[in-house]
Amino acid sequence: MAAGNRLPDSGEVFFSLADRDKPGGLEAAVEFARLGFGLAATEGTARFLEDRGVVVTKIVAKLGVPSSRDGELADAVELIGSGSITLVVNTPRGRGARADGALHSPRGLGARRADRDGRCAPQSPRRAASQSRATPG
Repeated sequence: MAAGNRLPDSGEVFFSLADRDKPGGLEAAVEFARLGFGLAATEGTARFLEDRGVVVTKIVAKLGVPSSRDGELADAVELIGSGSITLVVNTPRGRGARADGALHSPRGLGARRADRDGRCAPQSPRRAASQSRATPG
């Protein structure tokens, strides 16, 4: 990959997709599930994927957005920081959302800063789908 990150060969992929990118993200999610990855997603992305037959194993709270299920959902920053998430497929929505990774959780860690060890490789849906077809590792 251009950034020097290698695609992990196992683990859990976190999807947070803008509405305009969900069709492309669907292709990537199907490929990752086929390869045996677990899928985690924000509520809206999870609903989109599940409505199309893709199993989402974990629903994750969207950074900086109150949820009707507050307290019940895993926190993306904590999951990334713990190493539970091995790959992120995220497409920001509009100018303000480009700071997704800089938003702070209650513990004060942004999503990008939470991955201190660089274990979690960020991907666009198109790159993730094409990379998932290649031999992982």
